[in-house]
Amino acid sequence: MQSTSENIQNLLVIPCSCDSYLGRLPAAAVQALLQEKRVRRQIEVRQPDAPGLLQESSLQEMSIVAVDGCGDCCVQKQLAERNIKVEFYLNLAELALENRDTSEITEGDLQLAKDGIIASAARTSDFFPRIPGCCCG
Repeated sequence: MQSTSENIQNLLVIPCSCDSYLGRLPAAAVQALLQEKRVRRQIEVRQPDAPGLLQESSLQEMSIVAVDGCGDCCVQKQLAERNIKVEFYLNLAELALENRDTSEITEGDLQLAKDGIIASAARTSDFFPRIPGCCCG
């Protein structure tokens, strides 16, 4: 079983990059995670070579998470148009983040977006531990 740090290190993120506050937030969060070495790579869905890049053998072992900023779901739509499937998906609007009229991204929103990206790519187990004396056994 891989440790959490190995899973995080093998994470590739496809962030939204729209002009709105919530559109810029995913890219800012990914940049921060790259600097912290908590994700390995970022690919812009708008890159003409994105489908080819995602097929590279070096990326086959990586977990891929797509991140939209708002309800427009631009990344999800562009991935669907290009027939690109990803393992994990997060829309920051689901974290109760809202568009703001400011150009500066707040530290609280940035931290919540970073945490959401990492949490969205966490694998859960189908194994349920048995606790002695519990109703399950």
